[in-house]
Amino acid sequence: MKYAVATRKQGATITIEGMREQNNLHLSVSDDGPGSQLAADSSGAGVGLDNIRNRLAQHFGDKARLEIAACPSGFKVNICLPWQLR
Repeated sequence: MKYAVATRKQGATITIEGMREQNNLHLSVSDDGPGSQLAADSSGAGVGLDNIRNRLAQHFGDKARLEIAACPSGFKVNICLPWQLR
């Protein structure tokens, strides 16, 4: 998102949402930049997304996931984590 919207003269909107559903925390980050084409053409193999995937795997194993998707106008990343109370 940083690279997709940073150079836009008109600015951008970034939306962060989260909700707990049973034993999982669902997070989504979306923007209204030009990312819809990127999501359609790519597996989301950017360095930043790879770093996040690796950290999720280190901390949560196969209990966490990261998915990318095209929005009606922009790009969206969905992350699901196990909910853990300490």
